[in-house]
Amino acid sequence: MNYSVLARKWRPKSLQEMVGQEHILTIIANSIQQNRLHHAYLFCGTRGVGKTTLARIFTKCLNCEAGPTATPCNQCTTCLQIDKGIYPDLIEIDAASRTKVEDTRELLDNVQYAPTSGKYKVYLIDEVHMLSGHSFNALLKTLEEPPEHVKFLLATTDPHKLPVTVLSRCLKLSLKMLTISQISAHLATVLNAENISFEPAALLEIAQAAQGSMRDGLSLLDQAIAFCDNTITLEHVSALLGTETKYLNILLLELLIDKDNEKIFPLIQSMEEKDCDFIRATDDLLDLLHHIALYQKNPRLISKDDTRLLEAIPRLSKKLSAEDVQLLYQIGLSGKRDLPYAPTLRVGFEMLILRALDFYPLNFASEKKTLTFTKEGVELSEISPTPPLQREGKQERTKAVAPLTPEAWPTIVSQLNLKGITLTLANQASIGKMLNHRLELSLSERHRSLCNEKQQQLLAEAITEYVGHPVLLSFSFISQDAPVETQELKKDTTIKKEVTADISKDSNLQQLLEMFDADIHNTTNKKG
Repeated sequence: MNYSVLARKWRPKSLQEMVGQEHILTIIANSIQQNRLHHAYLFCGTRGVGKTTLARIFTKCLNCEAGPTATPCNQCTTCLQIDKGIYPDLIEIDAASRTKVEDTRELLDNVQYAPTSGKYKVYLIDEVHMLSGHSFNALLKTLEEPPEHVKFLLATTDPHKLPVTVLSRCLKLSLKMLTISQISAHLATVLNAENISFEPAALLEIAQAAQGSMRDGLSLLDQAIAFCDNTITLEHVSALLGTETKYLNILLLELLIDKDNEKIFPLIQSMEEKDCDFIRATDDLLDLLHHIALYQKNPRLISKDDTRLLEAIPRLSKKLSAEDVQLLYQIGLSGKRDLPYAPTLRVGFEMLILRALDFYPLNFASEKKTLTFTKEGVELSEISPTPPLQREGKQERTKAVAPLTPEAWPTIVSQLNLKGITLTLANQASIGKMLNHRLELSLSERHRSLCNEKQQQLLAEAITEYVGHPVLLSFSFISQDAPVETQELKKDTTIKKEVTADISKDSNLQQLLEMFDADIHNTTNKKG
């Protein structure tokens, strides 16, 4: 007996069997019941969410011998033929393989003829965005004024690639990606019907890997059944999908917080032995820190689907302050950027962890600098615990660092080696306050567009390099201009007044003013 893959065996046969997409199902059911059927429907959505399946069910609703009805019988000849893909009045076209205008014209030549046995002749065009420009032009006239017995059902993953003229002639129905809970619940239903035992956590892992696609979820479930020998366990699924590192990172972060060097690096060694993708491991670590940050702000913000994360996040949140989470996240982002340049990915990942160990918790005293917190801001003073180094008979000088105060900010900016938009952002900003390793800069509201994530990152890295330790950067926006800009405006105004005064003393100009009975007017434009 031939085996049918789960994605085909469990394909829905009615609107009631569809998982999710309630908004679309309501539209279709109501339009059939109220006899308000459009001549062309466009089903949009990512792969595996049910576009083609829904189009076939819609065809069944229209042509069922008991219909049109929102609840086809699934027993009449029409319903059975549609399920088997042999119904003569359902013409399915794969636009990816039939893109030529000749194919479209051949297809449309038969539009005028009445359906063979059903009430409607249905044209289902899958991946319609793959049609050529000439094919769309050939289709337009028929889409605009089709015969009453014809319905067009178009499906696409890229609706933005369709001409506006085609979009305007269709009723667009956007299918959503399925949630993790929807996919895992359906997988559980399938396994129960197939008499296969499973661990709920394993299904959650498969549902997360499916990324919103039910078809992908069922395909992964097929692999898991073969791999796990009819007992679906989290351990086997994690090994199959290569997601073991996601949970190893929980242990890794706990060891990092405890600064347990004796266990951290053997753990990284075991990750490599399990053929770990260290780029993915870095992403998993960043994702874990992201969940912790959300939990600290509002526990209801984190996903309730992953039980192992739900157990770990509250525990980790108590061990980390919000500033520590942001610091570790910034170190992780910086480390991920450097991974491709490391000798090996493991070396890059280990250096990321070493950097986190060195800076968490942040040590504000270094061999050459110490921080002093004052009411005015943060001052950096130099200390010399060891004699100055001698190189080639010359004494090496340590870098002079200006105190981080509002008055010193222009001097600091000039030493940050910035350029472009980042330099403009720094020049327009001013120091608000600095607490521990968090620096707050003030910026005029009208310069908010300069303050995107990339520029903030570049500026934070420059300041971190300047002061010698990681700095977390944040911005507050004010209505008035930054001090640097205000000083420039005052300077420009003073210069213009002096120029105006000099012009007024010109004898020739005085004669012209008397001759034409004129006055001197200042037409200076305000900045902004």
